Amino acid sequence: MALAMTSMTFRSRPRAGGRRGRAPRGYTLLELLLVLAILVAVAALVVPTLFSSLESQKLRKSGDQLRAAFGRARVAAMKSGRIQLFRFEPGTGRYVTEAWYADDERQLDEMTLAQSSDNQPTLATAGQGRERELPEGVLFADAELQPDARAARLEEETGALSAGSLSASPPIVFYPDGTTSDARVVLMNNKPRYVVVELRGLTGISMVSDLLTREELPQ
Repeated sequence: MALAMTSMTFRSRPRAGGRRGRAPRGYTLLELLLVLAILVAVAALVVPTLFSSLESQKLRKSGDQLRAAFGRARVAAMKSGRIQLFRFEPGTGRYVTEAWYADDERQLDEMTLAQSSDNQPTLATAGQGRERELPEGVLFADAELQPDARAARLEEETGALSAGSLSASPPIVFYPDGTTSDARVVLMNNKPRYVVVELRGLTGISMVSDLLTREELPQ
């Protein structure tokens, strides 16, 4: 009896060098192609959404950048006691802020569209101001400026506020007392989506809209 139990116990143990579990089966070519097709389909759905989000973020950033440029021009006018002019080139992202000088000081030359060394058009002034640019893919689409009696008077006295090229916008004027022109500037990307930067002349405060479609633009 003891011998039988010992024999049974011996047989229940796994034998050294015995059969092992089967090796895992590899993927077939068909399975790999199916997984690849699913990944391509998911990417086709996700990538456009991702790029759209990035473009929208750049447009919002551009609106904030323009608002900051207005703020800097207003502060510069108040600190220096000298009028500041803001101009942009429609259809591009280029803009410039420059100080205005009367005839008896140093009247600024007319703003022109000059050719830079790489033959690309650039906003040019008589050594005044620094040209800046919005993020890539964002353009100045439109602008609405309210008539300004003080700007009209300066224009009549010196003609220095006139743009030298039809491609350059009329100036948005920032005065030493903190007031500005009333203006509404529209920026757009290639979607197209828009943001509107509105400048209140009496307070000099600017505001940026949410993203808008063409139908939602203020009339």
